[in-house]
Amino acid sequence: MMREVIASDGDEATYHEINFKELKCLKLYYLQNLKSFCSGNYTLKFPSLDEVYVGDCPAM
Repeated sequence: MMREVIASDGDEATYHEINFKELKCLKLYYLQNLKSFCSGNYTLKFPSLDEVYVGDCPAM
């Protein structure tokens, strides 16, 4: 039961950066309980990302 792709560590005062430097395509399908990609205090970088697909994720 996936609710988040990147979960918060509970320390909202700390700044976090996550770099997905090689990720080119992100597909999220049939995730009935997925509410968010990331709910924490993060900066996400996707410098190589070309495509994003999200389908049948009704909680988002």
